[in-house]
Amino acid sequence: MKIEESSETPKSDEADAGRNDSLAATFGSFGQRNFRLYFFGQLVSLSGTWMQSLALSWLVYRLTNSPMALGIVESCTFLPILLFALAGGWLADRVDRRFIMLASQALMMVQAGTLAYLTYTKQIQLWHIVCLALVAGTVTAFEMPARQALLAQLVERKYLVNAISLNSSVFNASRIVGPALAAVMVAQTGEALCFGLNALSFLATLTVYCLIRPIKDDEKTNKKSKGGIREGLKFAFGTPEIARVLRQCLTLSLFGIQFAVLMPVMARDVLHLGVEGFGALRVAAGIGSLCAALSLATKGSHDTLLRIIGVSSIGFAMALCAFSISRSFQMSLFIALLVGLTLTSQLSGGHSLIQLKAPDELRGRIMSIWTITLLGVNPVGSLMSGWLATNFGAPPVLFFCSVCCMLSALIVRPWRR
Repeated sequence: MKIEESSETPKSDEADAGRNDSLAATFGSFGQRNFRLYFFGQLVSLSGTWMQSLALSWLVYRLTNSPMALGIVESCTFLPILLFALAGGWLADRVDRRFIMLASQALMMVQAGTLAYLTYTKQIQLWHIVCLALVAGTVTAFEMPARQALLAQLVERKYLVNAISLNSSVFNASRIVGPALAAVMVAQTGEALCFGLNALSFLATLTVYCLIRPIKDDEKTNKKSKGGIREGLKFAFGTPEIARVLRQCLTLSLFGIQFAVLMPVMARDVLHLGVEGFGALRVAAGIGSLCAALSLATKGSHDTLLRIIGVSSIGFAMALCAFSISRSFQMSLFIALLVGLTLTSQLSGGHSLIQLKAPDELRGRIMSIWTITLLGVNPVGSLMSGWLATNFGAPPVLFFCSVCCMLSALIVRPWRR
């Protein structure tokens, strides 16, 4: 009996050690104070952002009953990114990135508060939403390159891929929490409460950016930073792995992300759901994205990231095709989870590759190029999908988008060495 006990104990210890090593690998960046503050601040703020996203989509469709209007608002959100993100990246390489973040979060708080007031007082009209979307997009054009570049200053380099993946996980965890809360609030009280809570959520990130202390000296980084926007473009498109990731992001921006744009139409007109069902679809996509982000947190290998991008690009196209032909709510929930899983695997894996390849003195400009390819050309896709859905219906448009994504996955092949 004693022999058996002595033989079992090491196995148990080894299993516990394995679990501890796995947890340490997945959450290694939490050992960095800056990243802990950043993570929890983002969780609060992004939950508010996703609440506003769901409520705004439902509000636009409720006011207009037009898929085209959804496309117009989405385009206005992302058009300023196409116009100003390169300037935002240049600025992020020369100005204190924390200052940019503090200013942008304050402006976004004002934007959300204005949206809440107009909705609560029942003065809200489509042109108000369009103008506020343009404001949000302009702020994002400067905020996003600075935020992505600042992330590399919050952790030691050996934790960079882990930090990027955990950052993606908090983004996607908020996609679960935010829409779930928003669906209940919109059904019970209307959209204004979601906008108001989002405005308050920016207090969390304002506090965090006051407390964090970047590891790298901004003055040293700015002194090294020479040249202008052209140097960033030359490096990005002259580095094969970065160029392939950017081409894949461009495809996703034009065709893949339209899944989110047309989801209210699929929920209400195809699956015959209310706002709760729409929220459930958004939550399912968020759960899939969260699983992908946590999985990528332990995969810092360059070759592994390339393989993940390649496999998930094909899987995403197949899942998007299945969502376009599904007429079952339960099946659509499961497919939405797969869409979120495969989409985030591509985006987070590509983001990690770019951050690993980017030199610190060009990081802001390179991340601005990534922002443009991912979000800046989105207005073209949003307007196209909105117009096509108005004339031909959402399912055929999503099917067409899935075919384009599959062709890109097979032809561009961003994982090819």
